[in-house]
Amino acid sequence: MTRIKKPRYVRVNVLKMDMDSAVSYLIEEGWTQKENINFMELTPNDFAVDNFVDNLLVFSHGTELYKHPLYLDGAFVLQDKVCLCYTI
Repeated sequence: MTRIKKPRYVRVNVLKMDMDSAVSYLIEEGWTQKENINFMELTPNDFAVDNFVDNLLVFSHGTELYKHPLYLDGAFVLQDKVCLCYTI
C-alpha cells in the first residue's frame, strides 16, 4: 500500500496578520515562494499560496511549524484542506 504524502496546509489568521505580510515574512526568513506548480513538487524550503482558498499557504509534506513564531503568536493555524462538493 502506497501512502500519499499530503502537503502541509497553513491558514493565515487575518485577525493577526494579512496575507501579504505573512508571505513577506516567510521570504525574509529564507523560504522560496513557488507559483503555478503541483503542490506535491514543493521541497522543504518552498511554500505556495493556495489557488482556491484566499488565506491558505501550502508547504511540503512534513514541514514542521509547531515552533514557528507566527504559529506561536496565533497568526498561523495548522490545518488540513477540506474540499467541499455540492450537487445541484
